[in-house]
Amino acid sequence: MASDVGNVPRLEDYHVSRKFGFLLEDPLTDLPEYFQPWMRLARNMEAMIKNETIREEIHQMPLLDHTRLANHREQRLAQVALSFMMQAYVWVFGEDGVPAVLPKQVAVPLAGVCEHLGMLPFITNMAYGLANWKRKDPTKAPDLENLETIITLNGGNDFSWLLSVYVTMEMDCGPALGAMVDAQQAVKNNDTPKLTEALEIMELSLQNMKKTLSRMYEQCAPEVFYKDIWPYFHGFNSDAFINKGLGGLIYEGVSPEPKQFIGASFAQSSTIQSFDAALGVELGTLKTKVEETRGYMPPAHREFIIALWHGPSIKTYVESGNNKELQQLYNGCLEVLTQFRSCHIQMVVRYLIIFDGKKEVNPKFPNASSHFTEIMGFLKNLRDTTKPAGLLD
Repeated sequence: MASDVGNVPRLEDYHVSRKFGFLLEDPLTDLPEYFQPWMRLARNMEAMIKNETIREEIHQMPLLDHTRLANHREQRLAQVALSFMMQAYVWVFGEDGVPAVLPKQVAVPLAGVCEHLGMLPFITNMAYGLANWKRKDPTKAPDLENLETIITLNGGNDFSWLLSVYVTMEMDCGPALGAMVDAQQAVKNNDTPKLTEALEIMELSLQNMKKTLSRMYEQCAPEVFYKDIWPYFHGFNSDAFINKGLGGLIYEGVSPEPKQFIGASFAQSSTIQSFDAALGVELGTLKTKVEETRGYMPPAHREFIIALWHGPSIKTYVESGNNKELQQLYNGCLEVLTQFRSCHIQMVVRYLIIFDGKKEVNPKFPNASSHFTEIMGFLKNLRDTTKPAGLLD
């Protein structure tokens, strides 16, 4: 049964590759001399957070001209450095110390760079993961053991391992992204063998992603994550801003109106939403909330997801046919996607929920757990939406 509905997206049109997925391939690790004030502060950020001098250092930093960044790769590294500086400035004194204004030394270039990239001026997966990785040994393959962050916000080696796990999952997804396009082309061509091969690759990639995620425990301690890492991913719509009567964060030199952004999270990654789109997962009442997170993705990546949704339907093709092998493969992909989401829920429990109510873990952030019930409800509903018919817990 052929399908002529929808166009098949091309990976190269959306800055996606079969090897690196949505990642920027081997990002820059340094900027030209003019921008060294940014890099010097970024590389010493963790120490400045610990001794609480980060705000003073940012106030003394010169306002640099971001238009002197020469190319896309320089802009991506600048985005990492500046968005990390912003989060350190905002959260260094905890919930009671959130400021009303982000100084122009960070606000102006961050807003300018992000506008050029089509991104929100906030810490997103484009900044903390997609362009913040390097190989420890440049001569070896970029696997989990050979990865580390270019810039560390807070949490030392635990932070580096956390993001290295994330980067590795993005790489694990690369072959699947190519297979999604191949699968839609196979549907259009009524090519069952090619569709079979593509679904097998998608399932294997999901298995690899789940295996990588399960390794988080190896070098990222839950207490370090809860105390030193997670607070610096918080957004400007949090209780800390609300309790101080702030409508968000004002970006000095950009706009007098405060900006509100939700906290950074794995939900803003393009990988799992690509699987949802390719497999035709019906999101139901969760659709609006899932689509909101796309605003935090790079423009080309969210356009890729939309293109997959509008491409030839793998789900319709499989369900309309009598090929039991295809049906089993399709359901196998849904089953592993469900298992991946269950693994993510387990991580949230171990790294966040277990500390609920234990304010002594981080007295600077006594209300850190205020939205855990909402988070868990969303993740569980999303997991249950993914399950193929008849799949049990």
